Amino acid sequence: MAQPRILIVDDDELAGMSLRGHIKRMGYHECGMAANSGDALDLITRTAPDLVLMDIMIEGELDGVETAKLILQRFDVPIVYLTASADTETVERAKATSPFGYLIKPIEENALRVTIEMALYKHAVENRIKRSQRHLEEINAAFLAFSDEPMDNITVVCELVSSILRSSCTMFLQLKTDGMSRPVCSTRTDGAQCRHICEKRADWIENLLSCVGDGITILPAGELGPPWKRVIVFPLKRIRRAPTVILTLQQHDDEISDEDMRLAGILVNAAKAQEDRIETLEARARMHQQLAQTQRLESIGTMAGGVAHEINNPLMGIINLAQLVYDRSEGLPGTQAWASEIISEGQRIARIVRSLLAFSQQDGSGQALVDIKEIIDDVITLVRRQLEKDEIVLELEIAAHIPVFPCRRQQIEQVILNLVNNARDALLARFQTWNGEKIIKIRCLYEGQQIVLEVEDHGIGIPPEMHERIFDPFFTTKPRHKASGLGLSVSYGIIKEHGGDLSFESVPGEKTVFRVTLPGRNETG
Repeated sequence: MAQPRILIVDDDELAGMSLRGHIKRMGYHECGMAANSGDALDLITRTAPDLVLMDIMIEGELDGVETAKLILQRFDVPIVYLTASADTETVERAKATSPFGYLIKPIEENALRVTIEMALYKHAVENRIKRSQRHLEEINAAFLAFSDEPMDNITVVCELVSSILRSSCTMFLQLKTDGMSRPVCSTRTDGAQCRHICEKRADWIENLLSCVGDGITILPAGELGPPWKRVIVFPLKRIRRAPTVILTLQQHDDEISDEDMRLAGILVNAAKAQEDRIETLEARARMHQQLAQTQRLESIGTMAGGVAHEINNPLMGIINLAQLVYDRSEGLPGTQAWASEIISEGQRIARIVRSLLAFSQQDGSGQALVDIKEIIDDVITLVRRQLEKDEIVLELEIAAHIPVFPCRRQQIEQVILNLVNNARDALLARFQTWNGEKIIKIRCLYEGQQIVLEVEDHGIGIPPEMHERIFDPFFTTKPRHKASGLGLSVSYGIIKEHGGDLSFESVPGEKTVFRVTLPGRNETG
């Protein structure tokens, strides 16, 4: 720790020399001696002393008391008066400047030591109190000014943590499965510092975040090197979400007071509350999106059911008439070919109508306890020959113990078959331009009382702009002559009716994973 720096203001050269000797023996650093007000102010500006020993009766227009008033106005430096006078008027004038000590000449060394130590200690305590009060006012003002945007509030929290702990760089960071997210930065110098550290030392930060515990961690800067001296990590969340922290880096290694850490802790708790708020808002947005999707599908389903019934009767008449024409046009190949085409297209329309009816009339009746592994085996039996023909490899990962669950077996089989066929189409579309191994992966696990089934392919993927519409009836990414656009919407309705969920993740040109979750049930249940 640096030696306290003492400035002497005394126009008595012998007295000044005596004070210099005392200061040197006590282990302090004497940073100059002034005989008048002007020299004193000049030396304070140039040397930044920690304490001033001020003789009240000095030469010049301003005495020691008047000089002390100027020092108090311009600098935050404690003053100890030295005087040969103890009269009431002098003492009262000196009191008005709030001195940290008042010694009567001649000065005894031990008394001088005690007075200096007490003055330095008292000044440090007062500064900590002032700093804490200022920080509390800043914290209170920040809390009152919190906006509706949680991330903006976390930025404010980072700035305050940086100010309280005198840090050069403070970040809000979240570790994600695909690497480090872009940080919210707050620095007292240049925001580029944080980004530079994240970009250049992402491996170090990733390892730090993955190892951090539940309590505040103070670490040497280590691999960061100069000018960084210390890293303080405030963990926020580790449950459900990836680890998130407030990370603050310091270029000083001064002791951090308990009060500063307490204030920083208050701010970190505020950051935790904001993070909870972010999570709540995200969950609410997802819920609203799912509700909107469900309501849209319900309304479309009602309309689809009515349309299907209206189409069904005339369609059957068209098919029957076309069959009659076919039967009575023997010897007329052209007519029979046209009639056959009408029958084929009519039957295709009939299949679409049946899908519409299935979409609009989902219910839970006729359910029985079924083993999901048996359904998967049946689907594989249906698609194996076609997949082999297309040189597509089917990889299975089925957990050993998956309980039976209540379902309409044919409907769940329809869902899985549709997902596998979609994966096949996506693979074939991509591999028209890229030669590689074509693989479809089917995984089935039992997690948290739920059956989780995933169908993964590395085909063309689903463009982001199509994500919100992918479960809409009649929407398809395939050519119209190859798909009706009802497969996923019907599958979505089936899974919802079974109390589950159908979702997906897709990176165009890389992979797509459709995930079905269904409520499990013990065999005894």
